[in-house]
Amino acid sequence: SVSILLKHLNSVHFTIFPADTQTKIAGNVDNCFILLYTVYCPEDICMHLIINNSSMIPVYEQVVDQLRQKIMLGELKEGEGLPSVRVLANELKISALTVKKAYDKLEEDGLVITVHGKGTYVAATDTDSATEARKKAAEDEMSLAVSKAKLAGLTNDEIREILEMILEDE
Repeated sequence: SVSILLKHLNSVHFTIFPADTQTKIAGNVDNCFILLYTVYCPEDICMHLIINNSSMIPVYEQVVDQLRQKIMLGELKEGEGLPSVRVLANELKISALTVKKAYDKLEEDGLVITVHGKGTYVAATDTDSATEARKKAAEDEMSLAVSKAKLAGLTNDEIREILEMILEDE
């Protein structure tokens, strides 16, 4: 099944419009809403992929980045099959060549294995490199947050205080 998730650009409110309903959106949605993702759900397994058609990042790179993240975080396990190129392309409403290019890039990176005639499967991942990749991603996010805080005029002590409050809440 496919669900379409729309996000109003001026708020954080999400509205889900299931594909099997006749829900219509009243009013003009030219620049008010962005298609965020479709959901592919084979056999009780849901894989959420966010495709932003207005992004400057090519669609195949969006697919690669998200599948890479799911593999590194363990959401997609070793040996787990990915949807076929045709099925995923159809569900996401993108070209099969785009999905093929994404799968080829993932295979080039050693994250998936394609068995011709059988499908594409998640390859064995090195847990140490996966852990290092997660640490690097967290470091990058924290670095971005610190940069934003400094642009907002916060001092190092104020940033540390905020971080300590966040850690205490967790």
